[in-house]
Amino acid sequence: MLLRTVLVFCFVLIVHTAHSQDWVLASSTSLGVTTKLAWTHKGLFMYDGDTVRRSMDEGATWSDVPHGMPGNVYAVIESDGSIYAVGPAPGATVGIFRSASGGDAFTRVGDITLPSGTITQLAVNGGELIAVSNRSSVFVSTDAGLTWAERTVPASVSNMVDFAADGDHWVVAGVGGAARSTDGGITWTALSDLPGFGGKPNHLGFSGSTVVASGTMGTWRLTDNGWATISGLPVAATLPATVQDLTSSEGTAFAVAVPFGGSVGTYYLTPDATEWRQLGTTTYPAGHGAARNMMTVSPTKVFMHYVGVGHPLRGTFTITNPAGGTSSVAENVSNHVPVYPTPSHTSCTISLPENIDGERIDVDIHDIGLGRVRASAHASRDAITIDVSGLPSGIYTVLCHQEGKIVLSTRMIVVH
Repeated sequence: MLLRTVLVFCFVLIVHTAHSQDWVLASSTSLGVTTKLAWTHKGLFMYDGDTVRRSMDEGATWSDVPHGMPGNVYAVIESDGSIYAVGPAPGATVGIFRSASGGDAFTRVGDITLPSGTITQLAVNGGELIAVSNRSSVFVSTDAGLTWAERTVPASVSNMVDFAADGDHWVVAGVGGAARSTDGGITWTALSDLPGFGGKPNHLGFSGSTVVASGTMGTWRLTDNGWATISGLPVAATLPATVQDLTSSEGTAFAVAVPFGGSVGTYYLTPDATEWRQLGTTTYPAGHGAARNMMTVSPTKVFMHYVGVGHPLRGTFTITNPAGGTSSVAENVSNHVPVYPTPSHTSCTISLPENIDGERIDVDIHDIGLGRVRASAHASRDAITIDVSGLPSGIYTVLCHQEGKIVLSTRMIVVH
């Protein structure tokens, strides 16, 4: 019998949190009130209408991207090292365009044809590239956009407005209501409307493995007993704030929200999905253009596009990501751990810094190209043992966080 050896190499990055305290204007470049942003490892993208721009210096300067699409660009996303965009194309409802050069040139690699509507959203879920329509169909590609398999959502959802996925756990929201699937979109269960002023969900995301939703006003998390209110957003005259954008990155949810008669603020969600905390101290005038994807997140920065209506404030603003960022790296050779494919040897033990307080450490394992692939919670102690069984060969990042702050980041290489 051939024995396969799995080697796990852990390079420990000790995190010293020294976060920026407020938003900084990177540049005043804007494409108008519905400008959208997309962060990738190949640069920060800004798009709206038929224009796409890219910044290689975190939004300070921008250059036009010759995307080659014949019309508007509906969505931009990164998957497995390539940049994907979707827009109208001759002979189909939309074309799927891919750039393997970081956005320098795009090639049409696939098509999707719909009887009505169009594709308005792209998502990455593990090894799947997902295209979401504004009707009742979700399309899945596992071959880099060449071919697409259709998943149909319940008719009660009606025209979709948002989609989020975490492995086989999918949620969709539409003008008729919301639904969830626990088998990757094969079967669906309807979700109730949000309590109180919530109404029907219109923004969706994940905080770890917890579904987060916003409605007409306020935000909620999905529990075994239904929707539970998330605290922390401002309240005006008993009315919860309205969320204008909700995005999830590496297991953390971020939101742009404005209370009735108040100013625009930005927030991130604690790992237990119970409380929003404000990003920075600056708020912005409520007279502004709001758009889905006006916020995007990198491992070290949060970016927001803001454009004033009736006042001159506009551009891309940045702040340090409170759930990420490192300032020093130390390789820990003792963490080169041999792991064998047997039940008793499919784990990796990682030492924690001495100054860790509290009773719980949350651990996320991220595939550099695919995002979070595993999450777990541990009692706080000198060391933790994480399960690596079933992980394919590859490079992973292990993030240990406590109360929304990264306390340890470890690069892990798994070799079969």
